[in-house]
Amino acid sequence: MAPKIKRRDFLLLRADSDRSATELSCQHLLMKYLDAQMEGTAADLFARLERELARVRHLRLIDTEWLAREDFKKDLERVLDEFRQRGGQVVAQ
Repeated sequence: MAPKIKRRDFLLLRADSDRSATELSCQHLLMKYLDAQMEGTAADLFARLERELARVRHLRLIDTEWLAREDFKKDLERVLDEFRQRGGQVVAQ
């Protein structure tokens, strides 16, 4: 039997073989964010996202209509701003 992956353990979806580009579903991240808020671990969730983004140069955001929640959008924008400052590129769809 294959081990189960916890929902919060999976944030980024690798989009290319050299791992320099990836995509992030805002819908999936929001669901993880809501779980993390209930558990008091939202800061840990975004810290993990920052670490995962350190390995890529290009990020494609999908399901961006899920950014309507202001607290979520603010926390994500902080992470994305730091990603851009390191030279990362973000494309929203």
